[in-house]
Amino acid sequence: MSMQLHGYNMLGGLAKTGNRVAIHAQRRWLVMLAMLLCLPHAVMAEDTASRSTLLAQAQEAYDQAVAMQAPNRLKARTLFSDALKKYESVLDQDVQNAGVLFNAGNAAYRLGDYAKAIVYYRRALLIEPNAADIQQNLSQARRQVTLQIEPPTERKIFASLLTYDRWLAPSVWKYLAYAAYVGFWLLLTLRIARWRQPVSVPTALLALCLLLALVAGRAFWVAAERFENPAAGVVARGQTELLKGNGTGYQRRIDEPLTAGVEFELIEQRPDPDQRLWYRIRLADGTDGWILAERALLI
Repeated sequence: MSMQLHGYNMLGGLAKTGNRVAIHAQRRWLVMLAMLLCLPHAVMAEDTASRSTLLAQAQEAYDQAVAMQAPNRLKARTLFSDALKKYESVLDQDVQNAGVLFNAGNAAYRLGDYAKAIVYYRRALLIEPNAADIQQNLSQARRQVTLQIEPPTERKIFASLLTYDRWLAPSVWKYLAYAAYVGFWLLLTLRIARWRQPVSVPTALLALCLLLALVAGRAFWVAAERFENPAAGVVARGQTELLKGNGTGYQRRIDEPLTAGVEFELIEQRPDPDQRLWYRIRLADGTDGWILAERALLI
């Protein structure tokens, strides 16, 4: 009696096994794809949780420091320093939040680091230029600066007109530009369209919409550019010499050294032969000169 081999059934069995392998492989790929798609969201959620924890810890340290100022100033200073480090850790994660910047400025102010406080307050004002509490604290920090350099009245008025983009928040300028742009084209369409009853749109109104779109658009662009590429800064260390060139061999531009907290406009950056970076700056009264970049903080 001969043994019969069921080749067909064996092949069928192999085919079925192969299908199961293929199905399992597809499932593995789907699971891996789902994990890859979810990974960025998981990382973002983890980063958000980490930032929230840091902010909570910073605020707790700050509140404890305020309460400890009278009974134990040394302990309070340690807590203010801890709070500032935590706020800065959050800001180092590319977080641009006016509230965090404001709190960091408050912590720096409590530590007596008025230069850093001014930097954080001014960065916060780039986001919320009309925040009264930030403006008030900035004015208070500026009053603590030893060397006060005031611009001439006419220069102050002229500078205010040139920097009109600071009158409103960048987001407000953006929406104004969009609204004026859309309004211009809508009114122009109503004017040139052949309706049964023509719509009369004054030329002055069209011109006003176009002008507002250009002005608001320019303000939004300048505000965004200023935020990405700082054009101003603050002297961070006392006894900073303002020189006539980018090197220690140059003469002083002014006899009195700059103190910490003096604000300036950044004109250009250039290294010296030793590859140390120097800033060419302009002070509020119009005086310009060079300082070492390591002795300043950009806004």
